[in-house]
Amino acid sequence: MDVVDMRLSLSLKNEANDANASHNRKIEALISLLRLGLSCSEEMPTSRMPTGDIIKELVAIKSFNPYLDASQFSQLG
Repeated sequence: MDVVDMRLSLSLKNEANDANASHNRKIEALISLLRLGLSCSEEMPTSRMPTGDIIKELVAIKSFNPYLDASQFSQLG
């Protein structure tokens, strides 16, 4: 049986939970961006989202995920 300081154990668990939550928020943001991109790519221009709504959606995604910035996405390609 190992003896572990409970404060250290709780700290490590909290860090793991925070990292997991951060990762999940990034995934949710990417999914939102992909959905927005698809809605902007509709074949018929009349089926596409109006520009004002696109901007509102982008602002909402950014405000929900304020740590996201363009530099993180430049590493993808």
